[in-house]
Amino acid sequence: MWEQVLARKHRLLRVYPVTFYPASAYADDPARAPAAEYMVEGEVSTIGRKDLECKEMSWAAHAILVEEQGRLKYRVYQVYLNKKHGTYGDDDDLGASLRGRLRVLVGRWLGPFLLLAALGVLYKMFLA
Repeated sequence: MWEQVLARKHRLLRVYPVTFYPASAYADDPARAPAAEYMVEGEVSTIGRKDLECKEMSWAAHAILVEEQGRLKYRVYQVYLNKKHGTYGDDDDLGASLRGRLRVLVGRWLGPFLLLAALGVLYKMFLA
């Protein structure tokens, strides 16, 4: 899935406990009963490898941890992506694609330059 992505950044928004099956569902095999079960919500920003296309999408994950030999291990970690949410760079929206690329340019290259310029101005104003 990530072969076409040059860079990505995940932002965790929420983690909360859930129970989808009651304890009685594991009466036949108590070893399968989860030690912990939770949901995770977040957002991921990606930059395409070929065209530097920027996209943002929301995601959610369902996790089930079980205890094996005194250690917690994942039995399930299923991720669900919502590609429609906050997408930049759709083929039919040239303006959004250009805005996304401009955000990459400013964030990666121009941002540090502006920070150094601002620090230079502050230095001259207060310390020189």
